[in-house]
This record gives sequence, structure tokens and C-alpha cells, in this order.
Amino acid sequence: MVAKIIYGDKSGAIGLFGVFEDFAAACAASEAMALDPKFQTLTASRESSPAGDMSGPDVLSIIYGEIPLSSPVAMIRTYHMDRNNRGHALEILEKIDSLVGDDVRLAANAPLIGPNMDAMNVVYGFNSMSHMGQSVQEVGFSPEFQALVNEANTLGKLTSSRVQIRV
Repeated sequence: MVAKIIYGDKSGAIGLFGVFEDFAAACAASEAMALDPKFQTLTASRESSPAGDMSGPDVLSIIYGEIPLSSPVAMIRTYHMDRNNRGHALEILEKIDSLVGDDVRLAANAPLIGPNMDAMNVVYGFNSMSHMGQSVQEVGFSPEFQALVNEANTLGKLTSSRVQIRV
């Protein structure tokens, strides 16, 4: 999936995301991609005339839910916390999941390979920008949600947030 970050951290950047059944499948796909002639041409072109900074690839492990790649809009909030706090954080996510309802897809991932190994990304998938606005207004600002946010703040620190749209 290709996405453009439109708000927040790394706004204006383009991201390429893939989800695989397991780490072995991800490594095999990466190996095949590196051998693909079209990918080699793209990489050579990119290296000879860089139009921006490249980062990654990073490898993240899904630790809650399913990453909502089919959602046209996603909000990603990145927290930094001690790894031993993740279990409690996932319990909070279960409570948040029950608040947001079935039309918001909630997931979380954490780095397996990459920077910021103490990070946990919480991903909210929405059907549209107006759906995101309505959901944040109705649920995100509610006293119940804010109580869970305050509880989560005892486990770690929210360090960045962004909104991306599927391209």
C-alpha cells in the first residue's frame, strides 16, 4: 500500500507499506523485490537523482488487531514506553477498541528491526477524513476515552502523531 502523510510527523512524505503472514514471508518478499528488474531500475533512478530523503525499510510486528491497509485514512500515534509496559498498554487498547466501535479499525505494531525500539504505534483506520473527524469528535474527546489516555500516559509517552491517506 502506498500512502501520503498529510498531517503531523513527516507530513508530505510518501510511504510504502506491506503486511506479511510472518517474518519468513516478509524476508522472501524483500529478497524477490530486490531481484525484480523494475525495482532495480527504480532504485537506480532514485539513487542517481534523489528528490528526497529515504528511510527504512523498517520491520514492525503486529501486536494488536490487524493493520487496516484497506482503510483510506489512518491516524498513527507513536508512544515510547518500556517493553514491560506493553501488556498493560494492550489491555488499554482493548478498552479503546470497544469505545471506537466496529467502523474504526484499531491495531498496534512495534519495531522488530529499525530505530526507536521502545516505540509502539497505535493505528486507527477510518473510512474517510470526515469519518475520522466525526470519530475523534465523538469518541476521542469523550471523558471515557480521555480517562484511558490518562491511564496510558502512566505507561509511556506519546511522541508523535500523523494522518495518512491511501494513494
